[in-house]
Amino acid sequence: MSVMMYLLRRMKHSPFAPTQLSLNEIIMRLSSDEKLSPRMQEFKKKLREKTPIDKLEEPLGKHPYEEEEPLKPWPNNTNPHTGGNRRPEGAGTYEVRRLGEKRQSYGFLIVKPKRLVKLFVNFIRALIICGLAAGAAFTAYTVFVKLTGRSFAGGLPRRSREEKPQKSKKMLKSIRSGKPIRMWIDGKCFSIRKFKKKAKGRTVSEDVDIVDIEYENEIDTITDDNGKHSFSFHLPSIYYTKLHRFTDFDVQHLSRKTQTSISWPRYGKPGKFTIQGSDRKSIGYATNEILSVLGAIREQFTAAQFISVPILSPEVQTNFEKFKTEILNGPKITGMHESIFQSPLKLHLTVIVFALSDDREKAEAIAALEEYRNTVLSPLLEKTGPLKLRVEGIDYMQSNYKKTDVLYANVKIINETEEVNFQKIVNDIADYFYERGLVLRHTDNVKLHMTLINTKYRKESDNPSPSRKRWVKRVSFDASSIMEKYKDFVFGESDFDSIHLSLISSKGEDGFYKPLSIIKI
Repeated sequence: MSVMMYLLRRMKHSPFAPTQLSLNEIIMRLSSDEKLSPRMQEFKKKLREKTPIDKLEEPLGKHPYEEEEPLKPWPNNTNPHTGGNRRPEGAGTYEVRRLGEKRQSYGFLIVKPKRLVKLFVNFIRALIICGLAAGAAFTAYTVFVKLTGRSFAGGLPRRSREEKPQKSKKMLKSIRSGKPIRMWIDGKCFSIRKFKKKAKGRTVSEDVDIVDIEYENEIDTITDDNGKHSFSFHLPSIYYTKLHRFTDFDVQHLSRKTQTSISWPRYGKPGKFTIQGSDRKSIGYATNEILSVLGAIREQFTAAQFISVPILSPEVQTNFEKFKTEILNGPKITGMHESIFQSPLKLHLTVIVFALSDDREKAEAIAALEEYRNTVLSPLLEKTGPLKLRVEGIDYMQSNYKKTDVLYANVKIINETEEVNFQKIVNDIADYFYERGLVLRHTDNVKLHMTLINTKYRKESDNPSPSRKRWVKRVSFDASSIMEKYKDFVFGESDFDSIHLSLISSKGEDGFYKPLSIIKI
């Protein structure tokens, strides 16, 4: 028992000692056969390893270096870990002292610094290994896809450029041509570079210095008595409003770079856009950039007017009504509704669309239509005589006829030749108005179609109050059975006797679109 007491006193302040037990309690637990707690087992093990009994050279009892003084309290009776003069519960603050050494105090240690460094190093190693593994997996996947042409997503080989179908039935909203933008401004037509959005602080429409741009438009400047040049032009007030909201354009930056003064009416008031500078060249540079911005603004406008060829013969209207009745009374078709059919009083072929913003632009379009009839169309009809149109066969716009939004009929001139055909005539109309700078979007080849069904006409009968949302998702219909039965349906013939410049989404007294101008052929 004396040896045990000696060893316990040697290990009393060891970090492995159960500090909450007295010596008698520790002795009783170590001597009994009951199962010891993990902490007591660890203490017993360390006790035996610390000082083997057979190697004791000192007499039993009090060790000569052992001090009987009690543990010193914390300064000012305050323990930083517990807030008082007591140890934390469990393995809290402890004191460790070797023989012959001064008593040292250690705080409450959670993780040793060396252990923390080791954990951090292992974490970095794991990140590096994961990164290398991900890179190797991605490389292997890329090589696999390149060699086999298959991907894990779909399992189907990717279609090469050569395998793409030559003709797609999907019609894009806007098929742009390679021609530059043409824009009619204040009685003159300008060629405009396409505006290209730049990084912050850049305003030029091309990736070059502004001093390297050669302007193509002739700028008729006015010189005052002080030798300063100025150029001004009239714009519809809507452009002035849009300029203030056009965040991709910094007019002050352009003004500093070209050393010009640029001004226009504020808050959408009518007036002229004015550019002043010391020389014609700097004004030309600034004007070309301003025109580029105006062209980008016009492309944001919604089409408001269009040129069309009405197809309103009684024969075509009667057959269209028959076509409509048979579809609605026939087998049920997914997405079909009576409201998505075109009105028989509005059957037409669209040629081009406009976004004419004021009366001056509308007057220019009307004058251009009259001029086209006198200079192009009338001389052609003097050679060919009256022309008749034949409406026969149907087709759809989308690539998947099971999800169709627009179904249309094909139109052509009866007995047309290579010199006189409907496609050439409508293309000439589009090109003529493009050269005048009035077309909203130019296409190389006009899509010849007489709309029969369009899902944008859909009206929900269950909802008496119309939706206030500007954009409503279309509900497509399945055109597979219609295409199978009516693919070669003949609607009839109609005289090519007039061309209309009309307002979109309008209705005139005769049921057709409200016209701005009509030319008789």
